Amino acid sequence: MSNKPENGKRTTVLITGHTGFIGHHLVRHIQRLDPDVRLEGFYRSSGENIRDYAPLLSRVRAVNLVINLAGTSRPDRGWSNPHETYETDALGAITIMEACKNSNVPLIHISSSEVYGTNIHQGYPMPESHPLHPKNPYGVAKKASDEAALTYIDDGVPIALLRLFTPYGTGEVDPFHHFIPRLVRQAITGGDLPVTDGGVRRRDWIFAEDIAEAIWEARNASPDVYNIARGVLYSDLEVALLVLKEVKEVFPTKSRILPLSSQTPLNDPLEQLGDPVRFFEETGWHAHTSLEEGIRQCIAFYTKTSA
Repeated sequence: MSNKPENGKRTTVLITGHTGFIGHHLVRHIQRLDPDVRLEGFYRSSGENIRDYAPLLSRVRAVNLVINLAGTSRPDRGWSNPHETYETDALGAITIMEACKNSNVPLIHISSSEVYGTNIHQGYPMPESHPLHPKNPYGVAKKASDEAALTYIDDGVPIALLRLFTPYGTGEVDPFHHFIPRLVRQAITGGDLPVTDGGVRRRDWIFAEDIAEAIWEARNASPDVYNIARGVLYSDLEVALLVLKEVKEVFPTKSRILPLSSQTPLNDPLEQLGDPVRFFEETGWHAHTSLEEGIRQCIAFYTKTSA
């Protein structure tokens, strides 16, 4: 899907959101796998804004591929600042799509399983055709950008639209507000592991390094929408028990499960389980990291960074 550079020139990729959690892992993955690829970032700290069309168009015209990771990092933040969420995750994304269309540059656009809302057939994987019923402003904004992307694809614009299921991993920007890193940090410091509403919420967890690999593989995919998932479901209680088990394998801890009630974020989907078959059939990619192994890597990382 990516454009080939002129003879003698390096492939150049523009990554928006490259300093974020997934962006950090993606940059490391590309540098390790394809060191000759030239990576360019988009810097909000320098006044760059993905909603400013003219300067964005100039940047896009100079590259061979765009990967859009820009956006809010936590669905719950959409409730406190919905305007910014819609501006960035919907209007900003559509601005990037328009720039790619008018530059004939392929785009890998990163979306989220939040567009689906709750699985309507619990226990069965959600295909890309699952109805879109987002439960929060973040999901609504992502749905808007997804609908736009599908329209651009129908118009012949080369866009690979990736819906990530629940990511976790090392180096999360705000670990205290993300479920697995928060549990790990609590356990390694001897604190209790809070589990709300009986731990019945269920998610398809996917390790950040696996996500980075999938994103880079998507440059070879046909324009379409794809789930990026493991296709394995864990309840919050099961995750907390796994964290406790893996921490106890490393060192003694007095941590225990702390049941809490009525703490689930407003309209948080009860279950999300992804069907990864379409992307596997298109690229051969599948997630390699089990939840147990991913938790072990998180324990090692957060033990080191908390010391």
